[in-house]
Amino acid sequence: MTKFKPILAIVCAAFCCISSTYATSLSDQPVRIVSAGGSVTEIIYALGAQNRLVGVDSSSIFPAQAVNIPNVGYYRQLSTEGLLSVDPTLIIGLETMGPSSVLSQLEEIGIPFEILPVQRSVNGLITQIEAIGQLVDREANAMQLIDNIKAQLSTVPSLAGTRQKIVFLMSANQRGLTAAGTDTVPDLLFKLTGMSNPFSNIEGFKPISKEVLLQMNPTLILIPNHQRLERSEEQVCDLPSLRLWASSQGCNVQFVDSLSFLGMTPRLPIAAQKLVEMVLALENKGA
Repeated sequence: MTKFKPILAIVCAAFCCISSTYATSLSDQPVRIVSAGGSVTEIIYALGAQNRLVGVDSSSIFPAQAVNIPNVGYYRQLSTEGLLSVDPTLIIGLETMGPSSVLSQLEEIGIPFEILPVQRSVNGLITQIEAIGQLVDREANAMQLIDNIKAQLSTVPSLAGTRQKIVFLMSANQRGLTAAGTDTVPDLLFKLTGMSNPFSNIEGFKPISKEVLLQMNPTLILIPNHQRLERSEEQVCDLPSLRLWASSQGCNVQFVDSLSFLGMTPRLPIAAQKLVEMVLALENKGA
């Protein structure tokens, strides 16, 4: 048995060498990231790591260059085939990424993915930027981005005491109205600008009746751009659910950027400033 020891040692050494070389080759592979969420994509761009993106989801519409990256579908309705088609080494998504069956298949295949919690607060945005900064090896850039966001937020004027009443409708169509309550980005924007949300009595996005809207009697209604559906403001105001309100208040409807008003993105201060500008415009009109 002793005479086989040298041979065994040689075989072990060779195996270790092959294993080490294989491990090194894996670690040297370029990072190929799929971003499953428009806010995730936007943060990756803001951190300067966009060259690692090989796939994005259909909500990744900002910056404009993101639409040129292969689309793997909507982040809530991903398919294993769509994800594998871009050969990712890491998938970064929001907590609503799915479906769960696809995530289970990714685990079985061995493709790593990171699911980020969504906390609709400034601290939640900071936490998300820090997490993505670590995942894409841009920690220093993340800290700089966070400092910039804090600085911009500190300059947003307060509208506390304004006479204007602003309502954010997630949707307005023939089927009815859906308003933004608490734990939404619009609600966060109201807080950042010192205003109250007329629908703070509901959580999330909930259907409301035209009677409730009339009782609230907002001076301005905001609707995300993706709900425009090629309609003008006047056509929206002519909906049965908004017609009576528009006849009393005028057609004070504005479409706003969907991602910055609904997602936790680095443009949160810009959305807050835009909200301030719209309210001040109303004040100047004497509404």
